[in-house]
Amino acid sequence: MPGTYDLGDYYAVTVSAGAEVGHNEWTARGSIFRRDRPSKIGKTVVGKGADRLTAERNAKNIAEVEVMNFPRPPKNWKDSK
Repeated sequence: MPGTYDLGDYYAVTVSAGAEVGHNEWTARGSIFRRDRPSKIGKTVVGKGADRLTAERNAKNIAEVEVMNFPRPPKNWKDSK
């Protein structure tokens, strides 16, 4: 499940591999970035779960919800570097 996933037309998230932090407790991080600028926009989310895959999925799902609240980039977003 770790990897980079598109979140609509403008944003993507890179999900890290989950790490065990306790008994049946895992976390995974997701870094959100604009697709036209592969640099972080400063938003990192943390997913938690009882196993590695659940934590990674939760990080991706939390990122999807966060992106829904972002303002839309300008119409010329691909050219605005």
